[in-house]
Amino acid sequence: MTTTERHTLAAFAMAFVAYVAISRYLLVAPETVVTLRNNVLFGTDSGSRLRYLTDPDTWAFSRLEFLSHPAIFLVWRPICQAFKAVFSWFMSDAAAAVLAAQIVTCGFAALGAAALHRLAAITGSTAAAAWFLPGLLVLATTRAVVVIPDHWAITEGLMLTTFLLLARPGRPETRRTVAIVLLAGLIAVTTTANAVFAVLVLVGLAGAYGVRLPKRLVVVAAGAAGAIGAVLLAKRIVSGPYVAGFFNFRLLDAPLDALRYAVFALIGPIIGPTPYQGIERQHVTLNYEPLSFGQYPALQWVAVTAWVCLLAMAARQALRDPDTRRLAEILLAWVGYNLLFHNLWGDEFFLYSAHWSWALVALVVLGARRLSPRWLIPLVIAVGLGQIWSLWSIGAMLRSS
Repeated sequence: MTTTERHTLAAFAMAFVAYVAISRYLLVAPETVVTLRNNVLFGTDSGSRLRYLTDPDTWAFSRLEFLSHPAIFLVWRPICQAFKAVFSWFMSDAAAAVLAAQIVTCGFAALGAAALHRLAAITGSTAAAAWFLPGLLVLATTRAVVVIPDHWAITEGLMLTTFLLLARPGRPETRRTVAIVLLAGLIAVTTTANAVFAVLVLVGLAGAYGVRLPKRLVVVAAGAAGAIGAVLLAKRIVSGPYVAGFFNFRLLDAPLDALRYAVFALIGPIIGPTPYQGIERQHVTLNYEPLSFGQYPALQWVAVTAWVCLLAMAARQALRDPDTRRLAEILLAWVGYNLLFHNLWGDEFFLYSAHWSWALVALVVLGARRLSPRWLIPLVIAVGLGQIWSLWSIGAMLRSS
């Protein structure tokens, strides 16, 4: 095993331990409100997703739900069931189900963190930066969505791994090309809305092979028009309260609100404010709706300011550097698509943030090598402290209830 492989394995192991600890802190354990019910943490379907992943007799609530996440039932459930079968030899079925789902979700999340560590190394970050920059993802507030029994960690880990393969220098060899294409397809069938990411990856792959593509402005405009058109068309041809309840149309009905959500999308997934606490069917729920920047305590604004500065500086450097410009454009296109799409679709905005939060940290990784350590180190420390406070406050509110 090479030194690089050992470091990547160590990054995976450390991230996995951290994610398991975070998930336990957020009450991912047998017979807790998080694993028994839905909507406890930011609208997640943790209770039903746990059953989807581990119970062979439980299927999707609706046909649309199955079509949105077919790989959950056809690919990831058999894996979770295999783990559950092994664990059932020495623990209860309930405990085995939670542990099986926990290993899969935390494992994929850790795979993403290890990919980010490797991305930092191959893009020229210092050895120290390659270790502490992925920590911004490990401690991101959106971990409250990622490390519970749900599909968010799976798609995030797959997307980061695919992006790493695309980012490796040189023209992709046949084996790497096949891996990228297969992973892109797997991403699309795990969450069909992420098929757009698969398209972006394939466009980037074509560019790596020297295929001439349309001007970026044309691609972005066509993608934006296509996304809006697809949502409007879906609303016309699909009826029923299950579907209609997920449309929000902020972008069309309240564009200023959509802008506010877009700003939050660049900050909240990394450093979240204090959530609202509500009661649904006699159990506690935590969420960020209605969205308010006033939910940030005064001291948290130090971390928020540090993150905004870090993201802006790193993104600027990543776009200016010819070696990273193409990769940065893919990340920005992916973030932009999500800001557009989820200001048309989705009832709990923060719930979907796991799909793009990793791209924000990856942007920082791409531009970090051009930042002076005297700026980079204090900014990362300030952001990390703010992230720890956010996760601690979410877990404390959940446990106190």
